[in-house]
Amino acid sequence: MKDNLDELYLLVDKLVAKVESLQGCKAVELMVELTNEYHPAAWPDVLTEAIAAKKVVEIEYVLPSLDFRVKSFILPIGTEITIK
Repeated sequence: MKDNLDELYLLVDKLVAKVESLQGCKAVELMVELTNEYHPAAWPDVLTEAIAAKKVVEIEYVLPSLDFRVKSFILPIGTEITIK
């Protein structure tokens, strides 16, 4: 069990580092980049853990032309967001 937690925390750190290096990105693009680099099957779980641990911020939105689909943008923690 500890090995799984250690791996989860390692992957969370890799995800956070990637978000910071990209200065934010679409969740789909993040998953593609990380899967190409590290090949873990559980990146959605890793992203959920990073959000729960307040290591990244997720903005979910629905575009009028794609009202059947929720999109997501991931930002580094501490990002200031202004909606006008």
